Amino acid sequence: MGRSSAVAGLMLLGFVLSGCASQLADAPLVGLPANTPARPATPGEYLPVHDVPAPRQETVLDQSQQDKLEKDLLAARDRQASGAQAAQRRSN
Repeated sequence: MGRSSAVAGLMLLGFVLSGCASQLADAPLVGLPANTPARPATPGEYLPVHDVPAPRQETVLDQSQQDKLEKDLLAARDRQASGAQAAQRRSN
């Protein structure tokens, strides 16, 4: 029983001291490395997680615009593939 109470006491001491870690880090002999930047005067603010962006003003593409975009993307893919194949042939 003595050993388990000693372990429990050490764990409790560890929990208590861990709450003081930021104050101990600022102590002159224990503290932070010399090249550590100074802490800001005011702590950072929390991110605005509830701010919602304004609704978009763009409209959805109609079918002809979608077809044109798909054709353009396919052409760009084919140009990239042919360029990569040509570069591979040159390197071999």
